[in-house]
This record gives sequence, C-alpha cells and structure tokens, in this order.
Amino acid sequence: MFGTGHPRPLHRKAVAMHVLRQEERRPDSHTLTVDVPDKPAAAPPAAQSIRFDAVYSLSEYLGFLRDHLSFTLRRASPPVRLRRITIPLACACITLIGIPVFLVKKRRMPHCAFRIDGDGIERSTRAGTLVRSWADIRGVRRYRRGFLVMYDRGAMPIPLRCLNREQEAAFRRLASKAGSA
Repeated sequence: MFGTGHPRPLHRKAVAMHVLRQEERRPDSHTLTVDVPDKPAAAPPAAQSIRFDAVYSLSEYLGFLRDHLSFTLRRASPPVRLRRITIPLACACITLIGIPVFLVKKRRMPHCAFRIDGDGIERSTRAGTLVRSWADIRGVRRYRRGFLVMYDRGAMPIPLRCLNREQEAAFRRLASKAGSA
C-alpha cells in the first residue's frame, strides 16, 4: 500500500470495448464564405443608456455607510491614532443615526428607477427626479456592495446586485470618462 512499486490489478479479465471511428474531414468543409455588401456598414448605434430599478434594504444601506466611513477614517489627515475607540464609536453612530435616516428615506422614496448615460445620472422616485450631469459628480467610489456616486451635497448608492456585467462595464467606462472612476 505504501510501497514504491506500481499497483497491480486485482483481476485480469477481458473487458468488452466499443470503438468508434471518426470520418476523415475534408479541408474544404472548414472554409468560411463572407458576402461583402455593396453599401458601407452603418455606424454603430450610440451607447445605450443603462436602466435599472433599485429597492434598498437596511443592511445594504448600512453597508454603504460603513464602507464609506472606514474609507474616510483611513484617509484622514492626520491619521486617526485612537482606532480602538474610533471604530466602535463609528459603528455605534452608524447604527444610531443610519437606521432612522434610512427609514425616512425609505418612506420618501421606496423605489428608485435609474437611467445612466453619457449625459449623466437620472434617479426617479416618488419624491421626484434627480438629474446630475457628469460634470456635477465629484467622484465615484467602488465599495463591496456597489458604487457610491458623490456630488456636492450628498451621494447616491448604486448597488451591484442591480447591474449585470455589461451594465457594470458600461458604468465604469462612463465614470472613467468623467474622470472619477
């Protein structure tokens, strides 16, 4: 069992086998014929807008707050030396302040419909429509749960669960063209 020799078969009975032979392929069966049209091809259509709906959950909202707060604490200058006190205090503040703020926002706008294109971001809710051009946006940060689009007076979370891969790639391209990815 633990020796250096090769294992030996337990029995040497003949086993029936079924052998298939593949037909020999002809080289002309792999040629591809392309018809070239008389007219030149039309220009590709303009980039489609990204559209999706979002209904935020409390854990998702608090996750965005935690990620943003930890990012802000890490980039604080001068560096925060009292991390043992600051991080638990920050978590308590997120819980005590974040939950009531979420409940008020959830009541005001329970459902958000987004449209993102080369002009900017548009969010439609029951409270109204918010339109931000890419020039108004200060930055876009990527966190665990999604993107946080920041502008002068606030921020807008965009959950990753609402975007498919193509939409996420298109959003990254738009944000990088705006100089904020």
